[in-house]
Amino acid sequence: MNYRRLVFVFAALPIACFAYACSSSSNDNPPEQSTTNDDASVDSSNETPTVDAGDTADATDASDASDAADASDADDADADDKGEPPPPDDKLVSCVGLGNPMKADAEGVVSIDSGDPAVTQIVDEFNDTGYTDTFVGSPLYIEVGGVGQLVFSEFNAVPFDPLDPNTTVASAVFSVNLDGSGRKVFRFVDATRHFSGNALLNNDTVLSVGVTDSATTGFIYQTKTDGTVVDKTFPTDPSIDPRDLVVGPNGDIYFTDPQYQVNNNDNNDDIPISGIYRIPNGGAATAIHTDGDVAQYNGIALSSDAKTLYTSVTSDSTILTWTVSDDGSVADKSTTLVAATADAPDGIAVDTAGNLWIAESDINGDQHGRVEVFSADGKTKYGEITFQDQRPTGVAFGDADNQTLFITTELGIYKYNVRCAGIRK
Repeated sequence: MNYRRLVFVFAALPIACFAYACSSSSNDNPPEQSTTNDDASVDSSNETPTVDAGDTADATDASDASDAADASDADDADADDKGEPPPPDDKLVSCVGLGNPMKADAEGVVSIDSGDPAVTQIVDEFNDTGYTDTFVGSPLYIEVGGVGQLVFSEFNAVPFDPLDPNTTVASAVFSVNLDGSGRKVFRFVDATRHFSGNALLNNDTVLSVGVTDSATTGFIYQTKTDGTVVDKTFPTDPSIDPRDLVVGPNGDIYFTDPQYQVNNNDNNDDIPISGIYRIPNGGAATAIHTDGDVAQYNGIALSSDAKTLYTSVTSDSTILTWTVSDDGSVADKSTTLVAATADAPDGIAVDTAGNLWIAESDINGDQHGRVEVFSADGKTKYGEITFQDQRPTGVAFGDADNQTLFITTELGIYKYNVRCAGIRK
């Protein structure tokens, strides 16, 4: 048995040596690591593989890579023809697994003051405009011709009407560049109406919700991101005091009604309309949940998969979640996610890991507040951005990488860069 093995070895040895000599003479460098067809497809879009003359094997591999790339391009074209959505943008930095989204390797709760260099004020509503009674809210990032802008609401009266300088309007939605420059009126209303919340529909239309002085009706106006007015409104009845809204992937509109104006109107104090509402795509507004005037549902947001609806309850200092079905409907059953915020919660933003960013004003009505940041399960407070002399009203993610948090206060707008991408509203 041992003798037969020796014969086999000595017989095979010359063949192996000959193969090794041929391989060494054709290419002294080791071959590149091979890729799968998928990898080859991706790589071929970035650079052309180098093929040595006479290297038949490498040339064949390059040809296969080119074929794979062509096949991939063909598949992409077919997908476009079918109207399928493009793949997710893998350039965004996900918050999943990063831990604290405010600071790497943070120990304990991170606390940053609004005067810190990391927090930049881009709009000083009171000092820049001379408005005596400002209430800025609901920041929303949009893009016009590929350039980012920020829109926001001024709830109270402004001292001019773009169509008639001799009159005033009750409220307006403004737009600014991301550094606060280039302020202009985006949408305005007459002296009986007040804009409150903003959200984006189909990536090209801003929905602006508001209420009348008398709290007899609400409204949702449409404006294209380029400023073109859409002559169509969404009725909010039976809600008459809507404040904030968000749009689902199916076109469903979800909005809150905290009864602020109603409670200021003696004739409407007992109307049980405070709650959360849905306008299904092509349908009329229906109540998801109503609470009379017991709870003040205010801020609202959706998770990245649109399966969870978040609402802030200003009167109770809590954050609730609601389950959203595939058809956009929401069951009348909530879960308390954050049982006690430090102050009265208003606007909400969510990042790609489900962490919550909550704008809060002082619970006693004093002129200060904070933005609190909680983990996705609501159990861990990651940190806060404190404001010593202003009351935060809203938060929104934006910029090209979605890593800028825009914060509105009653008196202005600030921005703060975070570690990972948030979800645009």
